[in-house]
Amino acid sequence: MISRIKGKIREKKQNSLLIDVGDICYEILIPAAIMEEIENLNLENNLIELVTYYYHQMEPSRSMPVMIGFANEIEREFFEEFISVSGVGPKAAVKALMLPISVIAEAIDAGNHSLL
Repeated sequence: MISRIKGKIREKKQNSLLIDVGDICYEILIPAAIMEEIENLNLENNLIELVTYYYHQMEPSRSMPVMIGFANEIEREFFEEFISVSGVGPKAAVKALMLPISVIAEAIDAGNHSLL
């Protein structure tokens, strides 16, 4: 399992980063709330280190490796709990994390269904 990645940001897309780690460039999916955190960082030489969640997306004719990036372990742990909910897979969870994880966790604790 790939648990961290460190390298130079080569390209920013709407929901992913292309990170160059030498001779290989990885596309890392980034939840919107995490992307906003990254945008606010002052990255020296565009270098970044992310905690990752790694899985294989299975389709009938192929299997595709996917990495999702987070700023820290707590965010990844929240994500892992989030995808344990029935019907919520990794890609759906990435799309759902539009607000900061602390806000979502607080809404879950408070039972704030309108926010969720």
